[in-house]
Amino acid sequence: MKRKTLLFVILVLTAITVGCASNAQVTEVAVSKEEIIQMPEPILKELEELKSKETYQAFDMGGEILLFVSLGEKQSDGYEVKLERAGIKDDKLYVQVNKKEPTSKPEAEVVTYPTALGKVSGDALPRQIVFIDGTDYTKVIEEVSVSPVLGEQESIINLYFASTEGNLKNETRSFSSFPNATKGTEVLAELLKGPQKQNGLKSIIPEGTKVLNYEYAGSTGIATVDLSKDISKVSGSKDESLVVYSIVNTLTELPGIEKVKFLIEGNEVETLAGNISLKDPIDRNAELLHDNTLK
Repeated sequence: MKRKTLLFVILVLTAITVGCASNAQVTEVAVSKEEIIQMPEPILKELEELKSKETYQAFDMGGEILLFVSLGEKQSDGYEVKLERAGIKDDKLYVQVNKKEPTSKPEAEVVTYPTALGKVSGDALPRQIVFIDGTDYTKVIEEVSVSPVLGEQESIINLYFASTEGNLKNETRSFSSFPNATKGTEVLAELLKGPQKQNGLKSIIPEGTKVLNYEYAGSTGIATVDLSKDISKVSGSKDESLVVYSIVNTLTELPGIEKVKFLIEGNEVETLAGNISLKDPIDRNAELLHDNTLK
């Protein structure tokens, strides 16, 4: 299962001093409305857990920012929240949030979870988000007072190593800032270092293997990894499977990565040891995890 990942420093407006309209130059960006049910499974689970409390969150999806606001659990219907508009200025993404409460007393008690989910796409998106409640953000950008909700977050990623039981087990690794799908090189570097704890795990990737290049295509969800020829020093189908899925299962921990394509010294290869075809991108393999052993 993929870990929960908060990818940004998230700021929420706590006070507004409205004076004359600001002359700040703001680059407007489109916010597309998204449905929670259509999100990838790791993000879907994250949002389902977050919606029961009032929260403002943002996730890096590899070239896209997913914005999520929840008003928390309410005991009646009639509550609404919308991501109205967004703009970029001074390396911050400002998001205008409009909320609505019931205009009359509800006839019956019903539990609701008013939420809004949106997505912003683009190159070099800001790493800080400022949510502004119910005010035209273009008029207050230079006059807002903001406080960090969660601050700079330490992100935890699962790395998968071979266990003595013949499967892959995870060891968590901390990153000061979350390495999104475009930065899989950072995660692979940690994987190649091997496990840090004395927990019966070992690196199954052949010694000397280096990452020569890494690319991620957000349109396909495919990460392409170019490895040195040392990766071919694999003997037997069991070790081959563990090597391949140690890499694949680790990289697919990153939101946005669905499959991994392997290259060796810049060239496509058919297989490492004759058991697994590498001609096409490889999916995550949950059967090798936890208590499942390779037969």
